Amino acid sequence: MAYFKPVMWVDVVPVTGGTVNVPITDAGTPVNVCLNHTALIAALTIAFPVTGVQDGQIVKIASKSAVLAVTMNVESGGFLQGLLTALVGAGEGIYQFRKDNATWYKFSA
Repeated sequence: MAYFKPVMWVDVVPVTGGTVNVPITDAGTPVNVCLNHTALIAALTIAFPVTGVQDGQIVKIASKSAVLAVTMNVESGGFLQGLLTALVGAGEGIYQFRKDNATWYKFSA
């Protein structure tokens, strides 16, 4: 039988002009953030933490419908390498945290 690593599922129904705060688990469990809006969103901010984030933490963001403009923020003292600027329907982004330099790196479109 196959073993699947535990994942934290976070369902969000964002609205235009809103902010989605990426949650993090103390154990570094991968986080799947599902944006479950059914209509086009003009603008959305996605905010990443730095404090308490484990080295190697993975966050996956998936969007059910399109987001025309995405702004990405990171907590003070942290960095983002590779930004999402928009999401198409069924769009996604995968990020992994490197504690040595407090940077979230993008590993997908």
